[in-house]
Amino acid sequence: MTEILKWCSESGQPVWKYVVDAEGVEILQFLGEVWKTMKETLDRGLNTEGVLPGKLRLERNAFAAARAIICAEYALLSDGRHRISFDEVVETMRLTGHDLKSSYRETAIGGLAKLGGKQKKPR
Repeated sequence: MTEILKWCSESGQPVWKYVVDAEGVEILQFLGEVWKTMKETLDRGLNTEGVLPGKLRLERNAFAAARAIICAEYALLSDGRHRISFDEVVETMRLTGHDLKSSYRETAIGGLAKLGGKQKKPR
């Protein structure tokens, strides 16, 4: 995977382009069939209630499955590079938190905490 991400980074191309170059354009039809099957499976999971079969008796978790598919789809469309580093995100959030009035912050004393357990009537 490191080599693929390196190629994507150097060429500025997304992961799917690497796959087509390596496997040939025929791979797109195959992947289309896989994608169709995954979506049908997800649809069945969303529309079927109950417990999954098997020894573990896991409850259905369609939302997590949908999120995983969306994340995978997004990852395949990107070139693997992060435009904004994690440190930049944290620093921006820190600065934004300092700039916000304390009454607007979601903390133990601000934001929704101001309701103090009181239920407000819907408008």
